[in-house]
Amino acid sequence: MKVKMIDTAYGGYGITKDENGKVVFIPHTVEDDVLYITITKESKKFSYASVNEIIEASPYRIKPLCKYTGICGGCLFNHIDYKGLS
Repeated sequence: MKVKMIDTAYGGYGITKDENGKVVFIPHTVEDDVLYITITKESKKFSYASVNEIIEASPYRIKPLCKYTGICGGCLFNHIDYKGLS
């Protein structure tokens, strides 16, 4: 499924909505990323997904400063340009 990220949530997740308007949480994404995703878990009110491909990277996406970003869980938003989002 092709989506555009619309917001950022607690825990390192980005937010988008599926074709039915249900909220989808996707880890390690940035507002304005355009992605191909796969739904990995569904509930009545929201879903979780994984990224298959970044079609168009957000202008707020940066190269993480830490080489362990996405592995250890310590820097959940290290791939986002904080200055650009504020």
